[in-house]
Amino acid sequence: MSLTQALVATTDLDSLAARVAELATREADADSALLLLVDSETGVLYPAASYGQAPPAGALLRIGEGIAGWVAKTVEPLTLQGTLVDGGRSAGFAETASAVCLPLVAKGRAVGVLLLAKGAGSVPFSEADNELLSILAEGAAVAVENARLFTDLQRAYARLAELDHRKNEFISLAAHELRSPLAAVITYATL
Repeated sequence: MSLTQALVATTDLDSLAARVAELATREADADSALLLLVDSETGVLYPAASYGQAPPAGALLRIGEGIAGWVAKTVEPLTLQGTLVDGGRSAGFAETASAVCLPLVAKGRAVGVLLLAKGAGSVPFSEADNELLSILAEGAAVAVENARLFTDLQRAYARLAELDHRKNEFISLAAHELRSPLAAVITYATL
């Protein structure tokens, strides 16, 4: 519960993504983690954070493409045991013996995918690991959605402040322009 509260309190998406990857790796005793988020404009999964390994360079996946894309499309978790046929490359991992891919679902749609991997010498993911990671994924999904909403709100507020400033400049200019001709008319009328 306190993990979820700590995640929801974070409003910076980059910090949040890094924290989710780190927490998931530590809590499940995984070797590495990769958090892919769905770009809300393009619908493409992109690496937001990784822990234990460098994120794959330029690895963009369409929903339904590769293991992570399939998990995002079906919003169903997937546990893989044994050596992966493609070496884990489609999941974002190489030389992986055990992997868990969890969808981050908010408001009924995938906002990301959390992938965790263990190497050949490690104990595979247990049912307890999967349950804990599912709870973490649920909290992370809410936190990601909140961080995005907070960012959108900040942008809207900045835009509103800019428009308010422009309005004030216009009113000031209009008032000045109206005063100038009136001053001449008032001066002529007093003569």
